Amino acid sequence: PAMCDLLATGIMNIGLLWIPASVWQMLRGSMIIFSAILSVLFLHRHLRSYHWFAVCVAILGICVVGTATVFGPAPPDQKDADTKHELWGIILTVLAQMVQASQIVIEEFLLKGINLDPLLIVGLEGFWGFTVTSCIVLPSIANIHVNGIHEDTGEALWMFGHNLDITLVAILYMLCILAYNWFGMLVTQQFTAVHRTILEAMRTCFIWVTNLFIYYAITRKHGEIWSDWSFLELIGFLILFFGMLVYNEVIHLPFFKTAVAPAE
Repeated sequence: PAMCDLLATGIMNIGLLWIPASVWQMLRGSMIIFSAILSVLFLHRHLRSYHWFAVCVAILGICVVGTATVFGPAPPDQKDADTKHELWGIILTVLAQMVQASQIVIEEFLLKGINLDPLLIVGLEGFWGFTVTSCIVLPSIANIHVNGIHEDTGEALWMFGHNLDITLVAILYMLCILAYNWFGMLVTQQFTAVHRTILEAMRTCFIWVTNLFIYYAITRKHGEIWSDWSFLELIGFLILFFGMLVYNEVIHLPFFKTAVAPAE
């Protein structure tokens, strides 16, 4: 799971360079597609016809959001992103969801198949992630120069030692990530991998509203612009969210037989 998380995070962050944060978060909803497929292949979960219908709806939602991103205006802090870069951002973000879906399915297997403690799994993921990043990833990318810019771990450590604000923010960030992963594990243990995927997709609304607030209330240099294409983006998000609700049996469609009959 640690390697999946590390790889997915790296790919997603590259994709985030060229697409708005709200679109990036919406595209993360595609993880439900890969979670469903991988759950069938590796956890031997039986999916009903409405599950596959919901997966198809989610794919439609992702396509609509991607279309709005390509034809809509770039964020104010990403003016250099052209159509080619936006397409790459979309592809990388969706690809990362396949990797992260693998992580969640593996975590569910460890929690339910082997019955490991959630905190133990989080600790092991953190240990292996830190070890691989420190010993392999950082030394490797330090020799990669892009437009005169490269990773300088020594300078980063110097900044931590000479700037208290940076140190406090880093500690706060680590504590937030620890809590986030722990609560995510508890959700996976009590429910399923797809439930956790749905909850993570709900962050989209808050991120989108926050970006709009930043642009229109704080500064025009950052945030996100509301344009005509934003309506299509909203429609895509609603389609995606509808697919998630159908998958999770929150919405029962009359032409599909559900596992649990809706309450009267």
